[in-house]
Amino acid sequence: MSNKPALSVVTFVLSSLFFVQMLGSFSTAITFMVLLACHEMGHYWACQRRSVPASVPIFTPFGALITIDSAPDAETEAYIGIGGPVAGTLSSIVALVVGLMFDSPGIVLGAYYSFFLNLFNLTPWAPLDGGRICQAINRKLWVVGAILLGLLIFSQPLNGINLVVFAMIIYGGINDIKYRAYLEDQNPAYYTIDDGDRFRYIVAYLGLAGFLIAMLFVVPLLGSVFGL
Repeated sequence: MSNKPALSVVTFVLSSLFFVQMLGSFSTAITFMVLLACHEMGHYWACQRRSVPASVPIFTPFGALITIDSAPDAETEAYIGIGGPVAGTLSSIVALVVGLMFDSPGIVLGAYYSFFLNLFNLTPWAPLDGGRICQAINRKLWVVGAILLGLLIFSQPLNGINLVVFAMIIYGGINDIKYRAYLEDQNPAYYTIDDGDRFRYIVAYLGLAGFLIAMLFVVPLLGSVFGL
């Protein structure tokens, strides 16, 4: 577990350079990277709130991550999992407003990419955030997540980056399924969730996903209205 801020800064800069090259726009790439950092800090903040040790974010061309000690129960895991998409979504709204106010198509596009990223992360399949959140709802939702990922894989051009990302997600999910079986055997109480907590996570999960889906249509509309 790394808690070296310098490593976080260095990986942020290197990943930013990669995205500048890939996206061809400095403002879009930097906006996206800042919003990605906000997403990861949402996880970090949630860990601090629940006293779960966590590393500072590490950035790569394939995304970002923090490493944490094991959560004590599924509700805490879900709390940490949803912290990232909530922070990422709120910061993306701010970026969208800034981009529209200053007539910056690059910032608006960066916000759009961030909305999509946060929605993708809500897919109910670990190691994505949605897979963590669904530990407090119903683990059978992973079947839905597997189907959605399959549809996404076959609908996207399988270039080098997509292949690596999808391979990492699939591999991580398979390993996590094995870990879940072991965890349940060692600590059956891990998945004991209060009905009230389960309901709150259902509402938060569906509400956040619905908002993000809407924003994928709203952002291009706003861009057209503002002439961006």
